[in-house]
Amino acid sequence: MKVRYQWSEDGDVELCEREIVATGEAVFCYHCGFAIRANEDAVKLTALDGDVYLLHPLCADKSCIE
Repeated sequence: MKVRYQWSEDGDVELCEREIVATGEAVFCYHCGFAIRANEDAVKLTALDGDVYLLHPLCADKSCIE
């Protein structure tokens, strides 16, 4: 599903492909900076330029517009 993601640090909006993935190891949420635990569901946003962002599902819900 295509969504628009706005990260508050720079205010730019990016068109991204959104998908749910399971993390294989602990990673940091691109949006809030807190850990996403290993084997936990995360939202993977892939921007048109190829940049990839992993977010907590709640962070993605708060920052993405369908």
